[in-house]
Amino acid sequence: MPFLDELSLPKKNNKLLWGYSDLSILQFYLFARTGASWVHSPMLTSKLEAPYTKKNIYKSKKTTRLKVLNKGKKLNKQVLLIGGNLACLCTLLGTKWEPKINTPYILFLEDINEEPYEIDRMLYQLSHSKFFQKCQGVLLGHFTTAFKKIKNIEVLFSGWAKARKLFLAEGVEAGHHEKNHPILMGSKVSLQKGSSRNIIRLEGCQISLD
Repeated sequence: MPFLDELSLPKKNNKLLWGYSDLSILQFYLFARTGASWVHSPMLTSKLEAPYTKKNIYKSKKTTRLKVLNKGKKLNKQVLLIGGNLACLCTLLGTKWEPKINTPYILFLEDINEEPYEIDRMLYQLSHSKFFQKCQGVLLGHFTTAFKKIKNIEVLFSGWAKARKLFLAEGVEAGHHEKNHPILMGSKVSLQKGSSRNIIRLEGCQISLD
């Protein structure tokens, strides 16, 4: 990160950095410095499951239905979507590279091979950071391995979200195992209310909240 600080970067960057996991740090960094959106996605060298290929990875209209764990406060109709790997995000907190977000946003989180107590600790660190002050809700992707050790994902996340009156939903098909669908981050998403559901429309995929 200090070496990146020495580089001159364009104020407007139209190139999207694709990837996930440790790359979340670089994606957050470029977003903070240039406002560049990014794509949380498989690496292009990864095995891509149908219907994605290197040629049509942007064209799919994948729909994923999420389970709402906590309704929380009313969400804005248009809100920024950002996110990535939980552990990587927490390494930025308290440093000069901590993301500074001045607009309401929804946070997507995923992780792998973290013990439940470690995730619990990171969540409390996250919620007491300046970065988290504008967060309106959290969408959960894969938390591989950890939730094999406890009966339900709700045990770890629901109480945390309820205490902070956060919207919380789980089931985003993105993270460290298969069905790691590409999601555009760093852009506004629209919440369209229907008779039975809200729909968050994302470029490259569509997430339905029942």
